[in-house]
Amino acid sequence: MTDLRTPGSAKNIMPSVREANLRHSSHYLELLREADKNYYVGHDSLENGLEIFDSEFDNILSGQAWAYARANIDEAAARLCINYPYWGAHILDLRIGARERIRWLQAAFTTAKRLDDSEAESRNLNDLGLAYWQLREVHTAIRFLEEALEVERTSSDRRGELHTLINLGNAYSIQGDQRRSLAIYEQGLGLARELGDRRAEANAVGNMGLCLRLLSEPERAIEMHQESLEMCRQTGDRRGEANAFGNIGIALSILGNVRKAIEFHQRQLSIARGLRDRQAEVIALTNLGAAYLRLGENARAAEFYEALIETARNAEDRVGEAAALNNLGIAYRYLGKLDKALECHREYLRLVQQLGDRHGEGNAVSGIGLVHQDKREFQKALEHFEQALLIYEETDDLQAKGTTLGNLGNVYYLQRNFYSATDHYHHHLEIARAVGDKLGEANALWNISLLLEALEQRANAIASAAEALRLYREIESPHQAKVAARLAEWRSLVKT
Repeated sequence: MTDLRTPGSAKNIMPSVREANLRHSSHYLELLREADKNYYVGHDSLENGLEIFDSEFDNILSGQAWAYARANIDEAAARLCINYPYWGAHILDLRIGARERIRWLQAAFTTAKRLDDSEAESRNLNDLGLAYWQLREVHTAIRFLEEALEVERTSSDRRGELHTLINLGNAYSIQGDQRRSLAIYEQGLGLARELGDRRAEANAVGNMGLCLRLLSEPERAIEMHQESLEMCRQTGDRRGEANAFGNIGIALSILGNVRKAIEFHQRQLSIARGLRDRQAEVIALTNLGAAYLRLGENARAAEFYEALIETARNAEDRVGEAAALNNLGIAYRYLGKLDKALECHREYLRLVQQLGDRHGEGNAVSGIGLVHQDKREFQKALEHFEQALLIYEETDDLQAKGTTLGNLGNVYYLQRNFYSATDHYHHHLEIARAVGDKLGEANALWNISLLLEALEQRANAIASAAEALRLYREIESPHQAKVAARLAEWRSLVKT
């Protein structure tokens, strides 16, 4: 058969390598945009968005990589490079780790700056801040976010300003400055309502709830999280819904309703697994383990956390790893494995110091103090509790401050310094009642009853122990059995 093509016609018909790669990169950017839109819209579209992204992930990666490699020499590639992290922002946050997103965002930011695209520049600064916040590299996050805020306010980018304010509030909250965070979230909330952005409004309200919990106002926090939950349901934001369930569960645990808290954490876990969101799954399992610790199921909790540490490390999730280490240390201490507990708390302290998490640092120092107390190394315990107390005062965490005062009272009691123990126990009781911490209230009453018995004031000891037992039973605490047994013994001695 005769070939009727003229010489050079193949060159005219076949695209160049550059054109083929441009088409490939453009096509998979559009697919990424479609996947992100479906995921963001939520409801019935959510699963379709996830399916598109997961099935085309390798092609999306290669499309972004080509655009990134050519961004400095090819105008079309530069625009693709800028748009990849933007058009896929929500689903990329779910599906790829913060480190990989930072690589995409830095390439987009550099390209936007070179092209003098101020809108894209501020957007990428904001998203870089969010990614570093997720890694708990808080100082770096704040630097990017404040720079983004300056650009957005100069260019009157109100929507960009809204999202930056919320992310900036998150960063200051991790640093322990809850009141500053609340003020920033309130600014963001006002902007969200002005712009009619219901998802951002839900996010701001939920984050305000987190601040209130850390400021020892769990009942107000639950109200905020329930409001956020309803908005997330209305907008189809399943990830936000999972976060709200988890936060309600944590506040319920503080109030002593641990069984109900477990129900909320299980809902959180179900959504996380449905979304195949590994980070959210780690958070939900961490919350469940903490609830089992409160119920005294220490061996079960330890199994949770041993597995979680490995999962978090494999996912480069330092926040999840830190939380699991802290709770595993608590479980080991309850199981009498004090050296292992000390190792966990020290590793937790090292991590939260790297992450700039002041509240976590207080928890770590307090955990180390508890291990030294159980080892009867009382001076070391006192030093650590005093250090934790200073941190909790700095971060305005009234509940944790009360618990730490109780811990100091326990050491003084063990040293038979009953005067100091009495002062600390009553201060703990006062704070626990003020913030609605029923477990803390019960613990303080029980410790006061032991102190009164040591001072041979048995009638008063019985009254205090009876009130502690009522609270322990109300919150289903594992302590109720030992308190009931001691109370029965004291009452029998009074009768004789």
